[in-house]
Amino acid sequence: MARIARHLRCNFLWLVAKPDIDYLIQVLVVSVSLCLFTFSAGHLLAKLFRLDHSSRVALLYGLACGIRVLGWC
Repeated sequence: MARIARHLRCNFLWLVAKPDIDYLIQVLVVSVSLCLFTFSAGHLLAKLFRLDHSSRVALLYGLACGIRVLGWC
């Protein structure tokens, strides 16, 4: 376990010391795109089912938490 932590710490320090801007931009674009898609889908589903405000918030929160579990947002 300590070996994995050391490996991750070294990779993080390497990323900070020599940042790969193209990679960071790609990660940012993909993450933001998936978050926008999820929130848009939640908003459209809420409109489709004519949910009230509290149900709409619960739906958006549930979708966002599902995405966070996958590590996307």
